[in-house]
Formats: sequence, C-alpha cells, structure tokens
Amino acid sequence: MHRVKLEPSEYLSTLQQLNQHENIATMNAMSHFANADNLESAQTLKQLALFETILKSASNYGKLQCISLANSAAILGWQASHHIINQPSWARPGIILYGADPLFNQTHPKVNLLSVMRLSSSIISTRQVKKGESIGYGSKFTAYRDTLVGVVACGYADGYPRSTNCSLPVAVNGHMTHLIGRVSMDMLFVDLSDLPLTEIGS
Repeated sequence: MHRVKLEPSEYLSTLQQLNQHENIATMNAMSHFANADNLESAQTLKQLALFETILKSASNYGKLQCISLANSAAILGWQASHHIINQPSWARPGIILYGADPLFNQTHPKVNLLSVMRLSSSIISTRQVKKGESIGYGSKFTAYRDTLVGVVACGYADGYPRSTNCSLPVAVNGHMTHLIGRVSMDMLFVDLSDLPLTEIGS
C-alpha cells in the first residue's frame, strides 16, 4: 500500500528494539492488502509470502503476540491470510461492516451482507429531452437519444456529492438506472428512458 509501514529490511531490527523497550508490553504484527479484492492477484500471494518469510526469520518473537492481515476481502477470499506461522491472528473487517461485498461479481462463498444505510428520495418531475439537448449546470449531460428524465428531490445540500460522475447507479422502484447531469443543490437527474412506467412519487 505504501501508506504507513516498515520496509521489510527494517522489520527485524525494529522488532528487536521494541522487544527491549521497557514501556512496551505486547506487540502485534500487521500488514494490509492492496489487491485482495482480486482473487487472482499475484501481488496478494507475494505479500503473504513476504510477511510469512519475515516472521519466520525472527528466531524469537518476544513481545509479539498476535498478527493481523485479513481485511474485508481477505476475510472472504484469502483463507491463507487467517493462519500465518501458527500465531494467533485477528481480522480487520472494514467495508463489509457497511454491507458492501468487496468481491462483488467474483466467485466466492456468498455471505448475507446487509447494507447499514440507504439514501432515498422521490421523483418530483419527469420530462422528455430530445437527442442533442443538454440538462443541468455546465451542460454536463447531452442526450445521445430522446431521453425520459426524472428529477429527484435530492442534491448536494442533502450531502449528495456535487462532484459525482454521470452514470452512477441509481435504483428507481427496484430497477437500476443511472445519474445524468451535474448534481444541483436540491435536485438531481436520472435516466428513465428504460423505465417508462415510473411516476411522480416513485
């Protein structure tokens, strides 16, 4: 990840220093996967092997009591990250706590994740926009076909990011469509062309 870390070459000397420090009672060895959400990642296998090699090279773990490798994707898809050199280990669930599957569209044992939050609103207006016409601030969306546009009562004043890209998925009555145009203060637009039965209040 190259965020905050020790280089592999620094690990053993640092472990030795910390083992000798009188104010340190116990330690945990940790790493974090950059590509565990790809079940075919050679990088993840490389990280696993490097982590295990470094720990095995420490003849005495001293105050090192536990290891932690498994983020959300590794919890679901990388069993090898749960058991390294017979040390106790603990997992660090992240995005799965919010109900999101980090291995979406990949083959793995499915778990019944439930979203912890939902943003919902209503269609307050619908209108037909002809091919070649633009909508919203900055004319960020120009219709490539005659388009049925739904106006939703939600915008950046409600916390919906103004910088959100067009084509972000949006569910209307349980059917998927997408955002079009720039988000306004209290309104945004969705493409209803393939959802002609949508009504005001949907």
